Amino acid sequence: MINKNITTTLEALVIYEPTTLADKIYRFLVGNALVRSSAEYSRWMGRSRTYHNTLRQQHRSPSPEAWTNLASALGLLMERPLQRPTKAVLAAFLADIPHEVPQ
Repeated sequence: MINKNITTTLEALVIYEPTTLADKIYRFLVGNALVRSSAEYSRWMGRSRTYHNTLRQQHRSPSPEAWTNLASALGLLMERPLQRPTKAVLAAFLADIPHEVPQ
């Protein structure tokens, strides 16, 4: 009985694992209390409050302009007094964003 519950819980966790860079960034920001909601994150991308949720539902990537806006917001965040490991993760995200923007 316990093993079945654990397996079901693990399967549910896999379903919600972030799969896109935008989702990974969002989850990191929320998990570190740097952003409060998907609506706020959407605003960081310079879009309407429903933008991020719409992207997730439609399995789409942010527009090039949204990526640029997000990179700018993350750059400003890097200027805040944050712990070194947090800044390292943000720097890694900033390095990954150009790979997401279509050429």
